[in-house]
Amino acid sequence: MIIIDLIYNLAILIAISILAGFVDKRWSRFTKTGQIIQGVLFGTTAIIGMMQPFVMSEGIIFDGRSVILSLCSFFFGPISGIIAALFAISYRIYLGGSGAIMGVSVITASTLIGLAFHILKKSNSLKTTTLNLLYLGLAVHIVMILLMLTLPSSMQLVTLKKISLTVIIAYPLATILIGKILKDQEENQSMIDEIKRREENYRLLIENQSDLIVKVDIDGKFTYVSSSYCNTFGKTEKELIGNKFLPLVHQDDQQKTIEEMKKLFIPPYQCYLEQRALTVDGWKWYGWADKAILDSKGEIIEIIGVGRNINEKKEYENKIKNLNVELEEKVHKRTIQLEDANKELEAFTYSVSHDLRAPLRAIDGFTKILQEDYFNNFDEEGKRFLNVIRKNTNKMDILINDLLLLSKTNRANLRFTVVDLEKLSQIVYDEIADSKTKEEFIFIIKQMPIVEADINLIKQVLLNLISNAIKYSGLSDTKYIEIGGYSKGKENFYYVKDKGAGFNSKYIEKLFGVFQRLHHSRDYEGTGVGLAIVKRIINKHEGKVWAEGAENEGATFWFSLPSSK
Repeated sequence: MIIIDLIYNLAILIAISILAGFVDKRWSRFTKTGQIIQGVLFGTTAIIGMMQPFVMSEGIIFDGRSVILSLCSFFFGPISGIIAALFAISYRIYLGGSGAIMGVSVITASTLIGLAFHILKKSNSLKTTTLNLLYLGLAVHIVMILLMLTLPSSMQLVTLKKISLTVIIAYPLATILIGKILKDQEENQSMIDEIKRREENYRLLIENQSDLIVKVDIDGKFTYVSSSYCNTFGKTEKELIGNKFLPLVHQDDQQKTIEEMKKLFIPPYQCYLEQRALTVDGWKWYGWADKAILDSKGEIIEIIGVGRNINEKKEYENKIKNLNVELEEKVHKRTIQLEDANKELEAFTYSVSHDLRAPLRAIDGFTKILQEDYFNNFDEEGKRFLNVIRKNTNKMDILINDLLLLSKTNRANLRFTVVDLEKLSQIVYDEIADSKTKEEFIFIIKQMPIVEADINLIKQVLLNLISNAIKYSGLSDTKYIEIGGYSKGKENFYYVKDKGAGFNSKYIEKLFGVFQRLHHSRDYEGTGVGLAIVKRIINKHEGKVWAEGAENEGATFWFSLPSSK
């Protein structure tokens, strides 16, 4: 039967096509040698098919050469396709007969159609899918049916009736089947080639890597060493494999290495360690990034380590360490010198301020006597001079008091007690605000956290800040003072806010300096020491002080204190 004969013929073709896969492993299809061998193999296969054909009549035979030649051209390209076609054409001419023209034409057409599909595949316009293999089989065998018209006229209709249905159904299916086999072989070979390429790249990368790469088993014995490792330690791979790495590590670093590598046995199964190792150039520092390799059961099978020379880094670290020690010593000496200078300055300030008081009071006292007993003996200019003298001696007395307070603040020892700033703010306000001030001002105390601090010094802080708020709101239409605070983390934050004259934020750095004033004395009296005292007190409490404000828009003075001592 025609179907059985054709199936038998196609089975031979399938078996031969499998052989193409083995050939491709030995001689790649991407080489000319491989393409020539594949051409010979497929051409031979076509000849074997023609040796076992379905014979329609004398000289008219049908076999699977159209399938094998189209697939040869499609998968292996023009060199293989042409060689296979020449083999098949030669044998078909040798067989002769009335179907020779059709036979040669089918061979030529199958090869050309296969090459057309190959060109489309190579340009990425066509993928090797089942559907495209079907299109290839249909194209070849529709042409084959058309070429039956080249048979003698007496055989055309008989041949068409007898074999066309089988050709248009069985042959495309055979094309799909053999094509899938060849596709799998192609993909497998591509995968093998890619694995080989990657292995080669990996090998070249490892062999030319300046970093040291090793593998050890769970007992610490080498299972792999890179050439860079061998060169560094002056040993051959044979001398290292199977031996433990630890003897190469400096004795002082061995225990630390063992302890650090224990991390490899718990997630995330990695560690980093630094150690000295005995190289051909002597003891050198290396940093190792180690990673444990686990099997499918989660068991550690080996450890891979990548080491890098960090000797230069260690030398820099030692230099920095030595520089830090020297710097700390210099800072310590300079701190002692600065403390001594500050103590001397404070003693000088206290002494000068204290000694100035006696003559200042004498001047003020004698001026007062002149005003009380001899005032009418002076003309108007003399009377003005007496008032100026008394006014300035009073101002000088305030300045001396502030300097003494500043000096006392620096020398004071902190006595921590629990301080309720809400109550303390009210006490301070009541002490410094007269009845007129209390009538004019809106004074608001919001909730504030309790803190441990020196109550006398914190009272001075509030006194200075509230006094400033009253003073700098004197010329403002809105006389408003608000005091509040809150806790955040390990700090308490407090503020005193007013809607007075404010200040130019460009000069904010001068606010807390001694004798620094941002307003003219004719508008607002003061010595320029009050905020410096605030800063000293808050600094002694390990807090911070800062301000926010703008000209004619008021100011807010903040200070922070540790929430607990």
